[in-house]
Amino acid sequence: MQALTDAMAAGRSVRRRAGLIDETHVLGEIGEVMNGTKPGRLQESDVTISKSLGSVVQDIACPLHLHERAVAENFGSRVPF
Repeated sequence: MQALTDAMAAGRSVRRRAGLIDETHVLGEIGEVMNGTKPGRLQESDVTISKSLGSVVQDIACPLHLHERAVAENFGSRVPF
């Protein structure tokens, strides 16, 4: 849970000072959402926030996971580039 602690420390900025988020809003770490042990968004209006902490493994694994899920669920659009 060190990544969660670090992310919360980093996130104690504008949103926290404005009273928009606090520790009760944090349900888990991005890795837990990706491996299925945490649900991620519970309803359409929920927002997932991930603070990259410089771990190249997570920085690469997260978009790869999202791409694989999108392909598997036929979700999204292909954009030529």
